Amino acid sequence: MLIQIIDGSKSIPKKKKSELAGRIAAMQDLALHHFVIGLKPQLSTIVRCRDPETLNDAINFAISEEKIMEASRKRYNNPQSQGPLNKNNYLRPNYQFRDRYQNKPTLAYERTPNNVNLSSAQSLFCRYCKAKGHVIENCRKREFNNRRFQNTNQNPRTFQPRTNSSSNHVNFADQIPDEITDENNEEGIDTVDHLN
Repeated sequence: MLIQIIDGSKSIPKKKKSELAGRIAAMQDLALHHFVIGLKPQLSTIVRCRDPETLNDAINFAISEEKIMEASRKRYNNPQSQGPLNKNNYLRPNYQFRDRYQNKPTLAYERTPNNVNLSSAQSLFCRYCKAKGHVIENCRKREFNNRRFQNTNQNPRTFQPRTNSSSNHVNFADQIPDEITDENNEEGIDTVDHLN
């Protein structure tokens, strides 16, 4: 209708007519964009994939897709209308899911309820391991590390030769008294072995 007014009126100059037509096209594109973006995300994706040229096309695509989605939703929520695909057609006879768990043997012991208040357990904080739920006095990590440290102090390691980390050279000369090395090495041959 606006285009008819533009074409029919002789009082609007030609330059203004082209500007007005460009503005109308921009407004139509903007309306189409806002409509598509304003749809539900799943529906918006479907409509954008169909690439509507006008707002009217986008509206028609959205309506048809909504009808399809509603039909599939009704079909999913009403399983008796599915015919042979109904899950009840595939159940084993005389089988009740509840029976399996109602006849479950009870455990020989009942779990004793903890008298610790849950909110107070959550407010506890261990300064050793930085975990919530206990304090440093009850920290299992601290107990483990203390026991491990005590074991290493009680059982000192036996002598291990010094090693040079840049090469795999072990210096055994420090372990042998000078008298022994001088007796066995009269020719001045180096007795230190290199390990490879």
